[in-house]
Amino acid sequence: MELDKTSLIPYQHQSGMKENFHHKERKETTMNVKHLAHLTLTSLVAAVGIASPATANSADCPSGKFCIWTNDNYEGRIAYFSRGSANLANPIGGYVFNNKVTSIWNRTGSAWCLYDGANYRTPLLRQSAGGYRSNLAVEGINNKTSSLKSC
Repeated sequence: MELDKTSLIPYQHQSGMKENFHHKERKETTMNVKHLAHLTLTSLVAAVGIASPATANSADCPSGKFCIWTNDNYEGRIAYFSRGSANLANPIGGYVFNNKVTSIWNRTGSAWCLYDGANYRTPLLRQSAGGYRSNLAVEGINNKTSSLKSC
């Protein structure tokens, strides 16, 4: 059985600009199947134990968003954006994505750019609308992204 937890987290930069981004973390659960028939719906929720973090995949990237993953092939932790982030060192859902981006998928209608350094300091990559990269190591820019936005 799998539990999904998705939250929309508003974030306000020091500059006063507001962003909305999503952080999705998936976790697998295990339970004793033999006792499942004896549990009521209420006790079922309480009996589910978290075993280990599951990996995200490309199907977790919603249409209209720019998605990043911490591992290649769209695995690991995922975050998705509508307007970007000037500083990925700011936690998203309690996790810091700064210098941990390995896979990307642009499901928006415009190009997005990745930058080394906060506040869009040094351009790394321009990803066209609808484009994706399953492993940024191939580009020589794995784990270097500190900010990103539509460009």
